[in-house]
Amino acid sequence: MIIQRMRQYIYPTNLIRIGDVVQDFFECFKYYVFRLEYSLDDYQNRQIPWTYHTFRRAIWLTLSFWINILIHVYTILEYLWFNLFREILTYKFKVNQLIVKYSHVDDDHLEPEYRRHISCFIHFGNLASNVMNFFIFIALIIFYLLTIYPVLLFYRNDELSLLVLIIFILIITNSLYRIEYMVGQLFVAMKYLLFIIEFFKLQLKRMVTNLQLTIKFGKFSQSHINMRMFWTRFLKEYVQLYYEMAMLNQTISGIYFDIEAISKSAIICGSLFYSKQIQMNVYNTIIVIFFLSPFIYANGLYTRVAQFPLFNQIASRLTIQWLARLQYQKFYKHSIYRSRSLIHDAIKLNLFTQTMSDNRFGISCGQVFFITKFKFVELFLMNFVLILMFYKKFCLL
Repeated sequence: MIIQRMRQYIYPTNLIRIGDVVQDFFECFKYYVFRLEYSLDDYQNRQIPWTYHTFRRAIWLTLSFWINILIHVYTILEYLWFNLFREILTYKFKVNQLIVKYSHVDDDHLEPEYRRHISCFIHFGNLASNVMNFFIFIALIIFYLLTIYPVLLFYRNDELSLLVLIIFILIITNSLYRIEYMVGQLFVAMKYLLFIIEFFKLQLKRMVTNLQLTIKFGKFSQSHINMRMFWTRFLKEYVQLYYEMAMLNQTISGIYFDIEAISKSAIICGSLFYSKQIQMNVYNTIIVIFFLSPFIYANGLYTRVAQFPLFNQIASRLTIQWLARLQYQKFYKHSIYRSRSLIHDAIKLNLFTQTMSDNRFGISCGQVFFITKFKFVELFLMNFVLILMFYKKFCLL
């Protein structure tokens, strides 16, 4: 009996109407694909009702999916916050030492040229940050009103309960507040972080410039005392700046990793969206630009930190050239370089130069890669290769 029933289920004898299958297909697609509730007659007569009953699935399913996407994005961002939160409460936040030190810095120690550069950088950063915040805030307000208005119409027509209306408004309001908070992280907080990076870069540039001028004009070519004083001061400043840069890198390397992950995800989503467009107009062009903005933002940040290894390389090369000149003078002018202290200083400087050339002076993108000028160019080109490969593999099928 059981075998016979199974056979009837697998090989049924009754015939199925094609119309019923097509009708089931329509009902299935309304739920899983269209997310709309309407009848075939409504579509044929072009009278699909714009009521809550029609858009109920579209509203709640789309909202839940976007919330899931935002949860994944926020999880990446909040992981960095949790690490900083834990470091501060356990008093292991080393960047606090830099904040204490540079909050009492004497501006007169900077050359006028560097002070003007820092001032212009801050003014431009404030202007760009305020402009971006203003336009994004206006866009969020418009989006909020366009989203809330249809829901209020549904409630006014008694198609929506008060509880559902309150829940929907709370979710939308909370999402917009979180987006505005993230915009503040990207433009306001990052503005001050870029200022700190620029200030460190100017300090390194000033050290390299002083080294270059001192070697060029040979201020200590005939004076061992002047040479020793200069190199002692240079080594001390370099080690101190390298230590402070390493402390800063421990914190912001995670920020660069999060931005790089969001940038790659935005490139993939933008490629998928662009591949599904039949004709480009103003609206989908804005959406494509929105997906490309993390890529532009990430590359802009890379350009600010890619010069650290370059300055370190220049300083290392200058030191090696001076050591070669010192060895030449030592070979041809024995009377000047017979002091043991000079030999000791030369050995010490040789070891320092070897270490200096191997130092990773700069910012890392998490534990993935160290940001240099060549790595920046490589990433910039590889992103276009990624877009083309992904578009060809998944979008042209």
